[in-house]
Amino acid sequence: MTASAGFIELLKDLLAPLGVIMIRKMFGGAGVYADGVVFAFIDQDALFLKTDEAGRAAFEAAGMGPFTYTTKHGPGTLPSYWRMPERLLDEPDEMVEWARRAIGVACRGSESKSSSGKPRSSKGRKPAGQGTATKKKRS
Repeated sequence: MTASAGFIELLKDLLAPLGVIMIRKMFGGAGVYADGVVFAFIDQDALFLKTDEAGRAAFEAAGMGPFTYTTKHGPGTLPSYWRMPERLLDEPDEMVEWARRAIGVACRGSESKSSSGKPRSSKGRKPAGQGTATKKKRS
């Protein structure tokens, strides 16, 4: 995990007003969950909050940017996660407000996926090639 134990404990303390916060290893960093929904992640002792177009302006006004990473194919960006302003570590009430907005964005995103009526996993699906379609006979 690329987050120090001290930073994780600090975040848990600051985010305690949100209820139970789970932090789990994810993609070389750590995912931050509230009620089973990932709304943030930690990389190199920095917190990246989930946002949408409407919320992006607040991050831009604070001089923050989206999460960027490097792959063997070049640089990449994860545009739905933006770095939290570090000043929020000293302003717990405001940090909780930003986190609540991130949770709202994450919940709206998970609702739109599940409202499609399609299953989220392959459980109960037939393996490829075992559907109901029939093969044509060769003549």
